[in-house]
Amino acid sequence: MRILSSTSSVMQPRFIQRWTGLVGLDIQIRSFNTVNRAFPSYSVLGEHCLLSMKPIMPKFKQSQGQSSSSGNTISLLQKGRMLLEFSPKNQGNQKGFQWNEKISFALTVEEMGLLLSQLPHYTVTLSRRIGGEGNGGFDASTYDLISTGTATNEYMDKVLTVEPGDGATVMFQIDYMKDGVGGQKPPAFVPNEISTFAPLHVIVEAGEWEVISAIFRDSIPHLLGWNQMMNVGVHNAMNERGGGGGDDSPY
Repeated sequence: MRILSSTSSVMQPRFIQRWTGLVGLDIQIRSFNTVNRAFPSYSVLGEHCLLSMKPIMPKFKQSQGQSSSSGNTISLLQKGRMLLEFSPKNQGNQKGFQWNEKISFALTVEEMGLLLSQLPHYTVTLSRRIGGEGNGGFDASTYDLISTGTATNEYMDKVLTVEPGDGATVMFQIDYMKDGVGGQKPPAFVPNEISTFAPLHVIVEAGEWEVISAIFRDSIPHLLGWNQMMNVGVHNAMNERGGGGGDDSPY
């Protein structure tokens, strides 16, 4: 007669297996709570470059309440964005990518919504004006430069084109354009726009586009700060006393 070990999963009742799984999940959750930083990202490998996307987190403003009972308040200072990075492959037989030559484009939440509504059926073209006069805007030059901060007559457009293809594929292409002509070199006065590989493009397969769509839909509320501030608002509403209910009202 063969005796099975008591630690074997075959001999464990289902409720013990489930309890063990829940304990392990709880340990994982608690370990995640001790992490101070995280870097979520998703990448699609193309024939000549790598397309990566990662969130630029929103910025919040905390201020003191008007009275001691009101406590501190928090408001959205700047909406987050979804950063797209096109990194060309190393030339020749060398593996890896030329990270210093990457071209970045930071999507607003509205632009993310536009892509979700139009693709994979219609082409979407977005652009950023580099240089020129009066071109302020998103203040994150390390991510996606719109203006040099100084007035200049020299300018160029960084153009992102997202175009549907055969078999429900989607092409992401980035290029430098001047007066409608692509393949330009970035202006010399822009220190962090140095890539000489434009245009760069990546063909996103149907399954990959579904993943990107899911990431966009899930990220938009977070980039707006909506979830975070709603949690605070609901918590405050639950702690408020009073209300207009009668004697039988739970409020």
